[in-house]
Amino acid sequence: MKRFWLMLILLPLSLSAQDEPKKFEVGGYVKYLHSATFSGIQVPGLPAGYSYFPQTSNFIHHRINFAYYPKPGWTIAVEMRNRAFWGEQVKLTPGFGRQIDQYPGLLDMSIRWVDTKDLLLHSIFDRAYVNYSKGKWDVTLGRQRINWGVTTIWNPNDLFNALNFLDFDYEERPGNDAIRVQYFPGILSRAEIAVAPGEYDSTWIAAGLYRFNVGMYDIQLLSGYYKGDFAVGGGWEGSIGAAGFKGEGTYFQPIEGYSPDTTSAFSGALSADYMLGNGLYLSGGLLYNQRGADAGGNSASLFTGTLNAQPLSPKNLFPAEWTFSLTGSGQPHPLVSLSGTVLYSPQDHLTVAVPTVAYSISSNWSLDLVGQVFLSEIQEEYQHVASSVFLRIKWSY
Repeated sequence: MKRFWLMLILLPLSLSAQDEPKKFEVGGYVKYLHSATFSGIQVPGLPAGYSYFPQTSNFIHHRINFAYYPKPGWTIAVEMRNRAFWGEQVKLTPGFGRQIDQYPGLLDMSIRWVDTKDLLLHSIFDRAYVNYSKGKWDVTLGRQRINWGVTTIWNPNDLFNALNFLDFDYEERPGNDAIRVQYFPGILSRAEIAVAPGEYDSTWIAAGLYRFNVGMYDIQLLSGYYKGDFAVGGGWEGSIGAAGFKGEGTYFQPIEGYSPDTTSAFSGALSADYMLGNGLYLSGGLLYNQRGADAGGNSASLFTGTLNAQPLSPKNLFPAEWTFSLTGSGQPHPLVSLSGTVLYSPQDHLTVAVPTVAYSISSNWSLDLVGQVFLSEIQEEYQHVASSVFLRIKWSY
């Protein structure tokens, strides 16, 4: 079995050396990510003000992207991730390997080469599809990324792959085992249907989307079946003056006998962005989540325990009813980029600050320093819940 996977890993490189270079594309990157997490919550039994040592973890991520163009209009793409995890995160998380090995796809296309209490070596194909495009038609079959979201941070329209803003190290996002058919009746319009089968009724996704233009706005409407729910929604992209203005929302109604859930839900998001003359970029956003945690609950525990690492659902993109975001970014030096995002929810005064410094070492080397600070009201006191610092170096090829 391991020999089979090794052959699949090396196949793109061997093929690229045998055929015409123009028919193949091979690329990817290697990243090393070191993180340290500091907990601010007092543990019973330890003296007040006890200073905790940070929990550290290490992560090497190798990605290879392979595309083959056998004839005009046809594309065969295979992309995979090879990852190594070690450190306290692996040691202190029960079943860490099983958690990492979970994937929303229908087919099992992953393997854990080594899975011990100290080390995890894991490989997975997160893209494997065939695409045919001719004239106004485009058809894709296989594991692929289907993105229907339009706003900046939260995407209630993204039924297939909801964006997890805090999972910054997985830029490509998970794929779906699906078939997608797109038709382009005009330059500014698109109709499509996508179906992602599941093992159970509660894991299927099948929906259609129609996108068109009215004046200065691109508008989209969608409807379909989402994991046992009937889903209907829409969104827009446009501008107000010189500022971009976007919005989207989706309503979910459980279907009796198909969904384990019985409660309807609505999720909606707005965002606006503006570029100042000095190159400073500003963006603000708003999320309404009908399924947000009750005011009497504590959303900080939900947030720090799941949202910074796990896939999200468009039905529940943040553990609060109302959440606001503000982002600013600029480039004080040609090689240095600075950005920062703050998320705030009036419920429990949940606050997340994400400062980022990016340095371009060369054309294919980069260095990033990212922070994530979590604050919340706990037992009527505003407290530091946790903080994480990430240092990442990346080489692209």
